[in-house]
Amino acid sequence: FNKFSLVLDYLSFRISKISLPNSTGVSYSLVFDIAKGYGSDFTIEKGSAVSIKFTDGKILELSASLQNNSQYFHNSGSQIGTSYVSGSSGYQASAWYNLSMDEIETLKVNDIAFIRINTTEAPFDYEIKKKNSESIKKALGLFAAKI
Repeated sequence: FNKFSLVLDYLSFRISKISLPNSTGVSYSLVFDIAKGYGSDFTIEKGSAVSIKFTDGKILELSASLQNNSQYFHNSGSQIGTSYVSGSSGYQASAWYNLSMDEIETLKVNDIAFIRINTTEAPFDYEIKKKNSESIKKALGLFAAKI
């Protein structure tokens, strides 16, 4: 174990508002950005599920709205003061899930405990800390106030 090496393994989220071509309507998507600092490439297939479990035990399932293949990345190491931080590499992808207004409301008012994203490599499981769940709810509240 090298205490200066970086293992890049993360999950972040964003909400996207998409104007539909040839229409006055819009749609909303929940997007998870995933990076794995180990393993092999993976794909989020169109129609594959994400399961979002809330602290009360209820589960919200969403289907991927498009297929997204992971991309390989490599960051070379760098010098920080007198220490050398080794580089990192792995695979990253974004998973897109269409959201209805009801689903936005559900995510906005419930505490998330766990997220499972199904991929071709394996399900990726993420436990969500309370402070991160609160951040998600706050972001969704700000987003929902603007629609």
